[in-house]
Amino acid sequence: MRAPHGRYFSCTTVCTSKCNSTRHVIGKLSPSGLKDVVVEAALSTIRTARTPVAAVDAQDKVLVYRNWLGLMTGDLEETFEKGGSTRTRRLNADKTFITPAGQPGALAGRSLQLVRNVGHLMTTDAVLDANGDEVPEGFLDAIVTTSTPLHDVKKPDGPRNSRTASIYVVKPRCTARQKRPACE
Repeated sequence: MRAPHGRYFSCTTVCTSKCNSTRHVIGKLSPSGLKDVVVEAALSTIRTARTPVAAVDAQDKVLVYRNWLGLMTGDLEETFEKGGSTRTRRLNADKTFITPAGQPGALAGRSLQLVRNVGHLMTTDAVLDANGDEVPEGFLDAIVTTSTPLHDVKKPDGPRNSRTASIYVVKPRCTARQKRPACE
């Protein structure tokens, strides 16, 4: 089995794919048969759970968490109408190929997903404590966004977010101006 897109070359920051086909309308014009070069450089993507950006109320927060779950389980997809036809978008599959040495290889079809949690000072009505008060949103984010990737880490097979069984969280630092007991 040869690579569906030709030869793959990779380094630590960019992956390129050289696509050859002397039967393709463009490839047949090139002495080498080159018809396309694909460059992929989005190695990581930071998803945000921060209130001012992605979620302004409890209902929005649930959507943020649902999308994060779909990314970690690998089944996130959306069907919508565009130009009079129905389209479905889903996560890309990994690209498999045979290396020049004849060994199987694979490139991730998706960038590594990190999640940015909200800071310590915000509260949310998504969860209320025993007194009916909003809970600290940073605590809720920490619980949900670190437990959700366990689906990815414990997945027996299929595409994964982490190849090292890691969970990636970006947590805002607490500055002196924001200092509260939760930061100490």
